[in-house]
Amino acid sequence: MKNHPLPNQQVSSLPGTRVGLAFKLPRRPLLRCSGLALIASFAALVLCPPLARADLYWRTDGTSASWTSTSWSDPASTTGGTGWTSGSDAIFTQNSTVSFATSTVGNVTVADGKTVTVTQGGVLTNSPLIATYDIGDGATLTWTNQNTSNSTAAGFIKNGNGTWNRGTGGDSNSNASGGFTLNAGTVIVSGARGLGNGSLTINGGTIQSNGGHTFSVTGLTVGGNFDLTGAGNDIFTAPITLGNATRVITNNTSGNRTFNGATTGGSTTDMYLVVGGSGNTTLNGTIS
Repeated sequence: MKNHPLPNQQVSSLPGTRVGLAFKLPRRPLLRCSGLALIASFAALVLCPPLARADLYWRTDGTSASWTSTSWSDPASTTGGTGWTSGSDAIFTQNSTVSFATSTVGNVTVADGKTVTVTQGGVLTNSPLIATYDIGDGATLTWTNQNTSNSTAAGFIKNGNGTWNRGTGGDSNSNASGGFTLNAGTVIVSGARGLGNGSLTINGGTIQSNGGHTFSVTGLTVGGNFDLTGAGNDIFTAPITLGNATRVITNNTSGNRTFNGATTGGSTTDMYLVVGGSGNTTLNGTIS
């Protein structure tokens, strides 16, 4: 495997005294009241902090059910018994099959070595808007073609060494322009919106795609080395930022991966492509 430098072209104070009526509003009670109000407000902040999102665990007996069924609990239990609470974090500790229905979901975690399949349905709303999906070692989350709410601030972070199969990333109404960040593991995509409609940040991991997509991302920040796998010919048109560091793209696809956007934060010696297998990688934009 060999490093190939890319050529430049390629790649008052309080209410006062009414003197005439010999009438004066007392100052001290007002100050005392204000002090009590301040103390009460401070106590409320200390004793009643903002509530954290709840953790809800999916049932562990392997039974298939709807996301909105009473199959959740905290801690995890065999059959659940609790309905879904909007905005909770979803945690899967065993192999699971779920049919999604319109819900607001926080972060999602899949335990090491487990396989979770969520059948798309309704509309997914993120809370927080940038939701983190942590897929453990050897685990797979298959949640493909899910439509997301039409929020320009919604996005996703992929953590963990496992695999998240996102499929197409939803239909044309799935805006989700808040960005997609790949920190580790594998994300599988099968459509132009699979990596979102906003900025794409790659700090590590693998993008697997099987064909013929011009991705909808608006900017590409490469914060670490990453791999490309799959087949077909994919195109990234967004401008690329390297952060003044050497970044290595390893292309193990059986097709072509083309990057047409201008590259900044690099030079002819700052970015290298390590090409494995029969994959072809082309960086067409200028480098500065």
